[in-house]
Amino acid sequence: MVHPRLNIERMDPGVREAVIAAGGIRPLARALGILHTTIIRWRFIPIERLLQVEKVTGVPRERLRPDIFRKS
Repeated sequence: MVHPRLNIERMDPGVREAVIAAGGIRPLARALGILHTTIIRWRFIPIERLLQVEKVTGVPRERLRPDIFRKS
């Protein structure tokens, strides 16, 4: 569950989708082996975490980071 005072609507769409797919920031952080505060600070999903987030959430990398994976 996402903390009620944290406005996930202000997050990058890819981060927001990953958080929702994982069931919240804390579950996503646990699955990634990082602190939840790290995810809160993400402006976008770091490239070094992208494949791990994709695997954990099932959200395709193209939706997590469309700025990198633009369709031609």
